[in-house]
Amino acid sequence: ARNNADPVPFITDKSGVGDVSIHGDAIYFTSKRDGDDHTSLYKISLQGGEAQKVFSHDNSIYSYTLSEDGRYLAFTARSKADETAKKLAKKGFKAEIYEEEHEFTHAWLVDLNADSPMAAQLTTEQQIYSVAFRPGHEQLLVRTAPTALVDDNYMSSQYQLISYAGVEEAAFATTGKL
Repeated sequence: ARNNADPVPFITDKSGVGDVSIHGDAIYFTSKRDGDDHTSLYKISLQGGEAQKVFSHDNSIYSYTLSEDGRYLAFTARSKADETAKKLAKKGFKAEIYEEEHEFTHAWLVDLNADSPMAAQLTTEQQIYSVAFRPGHEQLLVRTAPTALVDDNYMSSQYQLISYAGVEEAAFATTGKL
């Protein structure tokens, strides 16, 4: 019980943090810290100390959730950026055609207890807006849309239960806006 004790700073550098959550005896957050190419997942003990990187991906982690036992990490992120497009952009080719190029955000799953944790992409040809673990089952609840377009986010999104292997096990149709 801290009662009227002074606040304890956990992170005081200027890197910034996002998507903060408490799980077990740690505070989890996303951040792009020194040496990171993309936003990664970190944790810091509730007792304080230095933040430790939990997982880094080929692209920024947008949102994440941890399984109840902390073994699995599910997150949303895009696939690794196309190197050819990056090279062209550096040369000045940055043409954008409105609503022509769709880059999906995918659902990914990582076994954090593995010797070398690696992310497995669970979804392909659909936009993923959120991901959550289904308690007591090896399933994830994801909110999907057929494209990354704003209209589909509001009007055509639905929920799906998918297995840890990415197989759709149930879909829940919705009517109107979600």
